[in-house]
Amino acid sequence: MKGFFLIFYCLFFSCCIVYAQQGDIKLLRAVYAGNRSMDAMHVLSQSTYPISILYPVAVYAFSSKQDSNALLHTKQILYSMATAAVFTYGSKWLVNRARPYETYADIIPYNKEIDPSFPSGHTSMVFNTAMNVSMLTHQPWVKITAFTWASAIAYSRLYLGEHYPSDVIAGAFIGLGSAYLSKKAQAWLIYQNRKKKRHNDF
Repeated sequence: MKGFFLIFYCLFFSCCIVYAQQGDIKLLRAVYAGNRSMDAMHVLSQSTYPISILYPVAVYAFSSKQDSNALLHTKQILYSMATAAVFTYGSKWLVNRARPYETYADIIPYNKEIDPSFPSGHTSMVFNTAMNVSMLTHQPWVKITAFTWASAIAYSRLYLGEHYPSDVIAGAFIGLGSAYLSKKAQAWLIYQNRKKKRHNDF
């Protein structure tokens, strides 16, 4: 059964990619920098992993000593990041989509990446981080800032010629979904542990 779902997963995304290819390259060419400077967008794009990695560290480090949930929040963020990474890089090697510049000579990237194109790892990570931020805070401006940053990173991946639009969209869904499901899974496990503890107390 697992093998069936794995094959279905590969075929589904492969068909989606083939169908969307023409629309993908048209939209990419509309966004791609071409002869314009890419330096600023490259700097923005490179902020992805440092900020995403530092975020759970900051959550734990700057939490109040009275906050008993600091470790739980940190664990949930790390689990969601790991889940996003597994889905992202598993999909990359299963689908094995060529980068835009490997197929189209007019797309010249800022850097040539060695891994497959679909989905976008940068986009997956930033939307995972933005979703975790939004689930942890009640401040609207913080949520808006997080998702604005994530959207800017996604745009930069197209501007730099690194990805197709569908790569970026898939990456965003993986990042958002991994954060959301991780949060729900943690809440379910906490509930089950408390339920088990109450049962043992009786």
